[in-house]
Amino acid sequence: MALFNYFRQPGAQPRSAQAQLESPRSTPTSTVPPLAPAMGSINIESTPPGAAIYWNGIQQKHVTPARFDSLKPSRYAVRLTLPGYEAWSGFVTIQQDCTASVQATLAPSPSPATPAVTKVSISIVTRPPGEIILDGKSLGAPLSGARTALVTPGRHDLQIRLESYPTVKRDLWVKEGSDQSFVIDLFGEISVQAFDEIGDPLFGAVFLDNVQTSWKSDGSRHKLIAGEYRVTVKSFGYEMIESPKKIIVTGGDYRPIVVQMRKE
Repeated sequence: MALFNYFRQPGAQPRSAQAQLESPRSTPTSTVPPLAPAMGSINIESTPPGAAIYWNGIQQKHVTPARFDSLKPSRYAVRLTLPGYEAWSGFVTIQQDCTASVQATLAPSPSPATPAVTKVSISIVTRPPGEIILDGKSLGAPLSGARTALVTPGRHDLQIRLESYPTVKRDLWVKEGSDQSFVIDLFGEISVQAFDEIGDPLFGAVFLDNVQTSWKSDGSRHKLIAGEYRVTVKSFGYEMIESPKKIIVTGGDYRPIVVQMRKE
């Protein structure tokens, strides 16, 4: 029995073999994500609002007021523009975990300087003499019919009044440069001659704007103040083929008027 137990006892193992049976020990490792760099923000406002924002020379899609986040700490150039106002420019420093602020007041753009206008001397002569009214201001009724005035180049309103006659109106166009003269003939001349269907003359009564005159349709010349008129001839048993006849009388000119008549 003792001999049996002796053979069951394990014998001593070599040291090297024992070392090979030991499990290797692993050293624990840990992965730590890198820290994100701290960023900054900025609020940009302008008075008035709606200005375009340029960030380091690059236009942004936003207009004032606007906020920008996640900006790298640094120094930036800011420019604001708005039509009708002068541009605003400045620099701003963005710091970590801070919000910078820009509050800009935009100055209105200066109005363009109005060039000086040199006035021109004009002379107005009316024949016959009458009261001269230039741009609503009376220059009087000189016996000579002439008046001078200093005016700016361009269009001016001229009215001439004669007693017992309608007011004559004209547009005066004054050019830049040297002095200018305007001669206004207030009267023109017309004659009215009427004929029947076979060409024989008819001496009917002459009406201007439905007002009977002392004239006859015999071809005599008569003075008439410049303007637009409707001429009608009335003769017993006849009527005008064209009634009334519209005419324009120009000062200093003569215009013959021929009227065709037919039996009623």
